[in-house]
Amino acid sequence: MIKIKLRTMKASKVIWDLALKAHSEGEVFPIWGTCLGFEQIGILGSESNTSVITKGFDSEDFPAPVSFTRHALSSEIMEGMPERLLHAMESKNITYNSHGQGFDPIMFSTNQELVGFFDVVATAVDAKGRPFVAMIEARKNIPIYAVQFHPEKAIFEWHLPTKIPHQPEAISIAHYFADFFVEKSRCSSHSFGLSASDENRELVQFKTSQHSYNPDGYFMETYKF
Repeated sequence: MIKIKLRTMKASKVIWDLALKAHSEGEVFPIWGTCLGFEQIGILGSESNTSVITKGFDSEDFPAPVSFTRHALSSEIMEGMPERLLHAMESKNITYNSHGQGFDPIMFSTNQELVGFFDVVATAVDAKGRPFVAMIEARKNIPIYAVQFHPEKAIFEWHLPTKIPHQPEAISIAHYFADFFVEKSRCSSHSFGLSASDENRELVQFKTSQHSYNPDGYFMETYKF
């Protein structure tokens, strides 16, 4: 059984359906998925077919380069990335992986639902040379993007036993993806109006039931809801 809890799948399906409905109505409702979120987005794009997930990848605590596909430079997510960062992603071990399951590129390319909904932007290989899908982007200008690796860890996770890359390029790539998604979110017509207090009530600090910080833990900082 894949490592996605049923309640997580149900919750993500609600968000997924809202995003697709918004898109059909001309509204911008972007979704970003990282690692397990990447896998969940793929499952949803395959019409909730969990069999599209492949287990047994050797990619725990594993920084690696990616190989861009023919869709990369024409993709929305990558078209604005500076050349030096594109080169770094392809030539240096700066995309940090922490997964044992994912999408096999051959399976992905032969699944009608997946190739009908997504373009594969990049692939990578695990520690044993086994290829996996590393980046996807929804087709038809639907603002859904996902990465199997963890760009955010270069900035926020400094647990010393791990191999998380902290090179300037890794940090710049994390900022690039964050800025990209924030700019896409700003395309939404929704707003909090003129009241700063209304907006403040939606901040993560006010929604969490538990916030913890453990500099020696696998996750240094966590929010629970």
